[in-house]
Amino acid sequence: MQYVFGPVKSRRLGLSLGVDLVPSKICSFDCLYCEVGRTTKLTCQRAPYISKEIIISQLKEVLKQVKDLDVITLTGSGEPTLNTELTSLLEEIRRLTSKPLCLLTNSSLFFLREVREAVTGFDILLPSLDAASQEAFLAINRPAPGLKIESIIEGLVQLRREFRGQIWLEVLLASGINDSPQELTRLSEALQAINPDKIQINTVVRPPADSRARPVAYQVLEEAQNIFGPRAEIIVAKNRVARARSHIPPEEAVMEFLRRRPADVQELAMALGYSPGEVEKLIEALTTSGRLKAYPFSGRCFYRLS
Repeated sequence: MQYVFGPVKSRRLGLSLGVDLVPSKICSFDCLYCEVGRTTKLTCQRAPYISKEIIISQLKEVLKQVKDLDVITLTGSGEPTLNTELTSLLEEIRRLTSKPLCLLTNSSLFFLREVREAVTGFDILLPSLDAASQEAFLAINRPAPGLKIESIIEGLVQLRREFRGQIWLEVLLASGINDSPQELTRLSEALQAINPDKIQINTVVRPPADSRARPVAYQVLEEAQNIFGPRAEIIVAKNRVARARSHIPPEEAVMEFLRRRPADVQELAMALGYSPGEVEKLIEALTTSGRLKAYPFSGRCFYRLS
């Protein structure tokens, strides 16, 4: 079927039947990390991009054959809330199934009352928020002109006040883009104001639209989890992060870590998965070239960027 796919196994939702609400690739963002690819129509203009009749017809056919599923997830090869038929579509799907209905969204339009009202019938909303500063927002999400991160955060705050179902908010971190301690602190403040039921932390583990989107180290995900608080969970397996990061040259991995804070050989070895001997060789080469400096402190030798 063109607009109905799966079911596919989802780590967050179980066995999920997907429904596309917009064609590829109409979106309000052009995210660096998007696995669907570059946005071809960058817009905030809402319209009936795919008609309700086509989607319902295809869904009926699939539901005749598929009985074993946990949820139906409305998504899109772009941003699903751009489809103005969302409310009536949701009502039609409710007549076809008693399965929980979920929505994957980039959160960009929740500052609009009409969009918040359109999603009230869902059981679970899975919005995303990858930045809390405008600088990081522009860098990682590359939004349509006019979108401001302050308005998006305020839209999510208002959504939480009005929505009675579950909100599981995802934060995706990309190395060197939105993973600084300052940005994580800003995100934590925004998340506290939004008050989602779950905060789900992720990184880049599938081929991204832009090669500049690279995965953070698993330790960075753990740091974010500690900063974000008890409702935060890491939703990507440690071995998947390690595989995704395996193509990053070791020297770059060391430099990337030390951009965040000083560290000694043992901490670097534990964080990056190298032996202490390997780290010592890397440190020697980087200090000799003038890229790092050593700072003895309290009986240990820390390294930081020059």
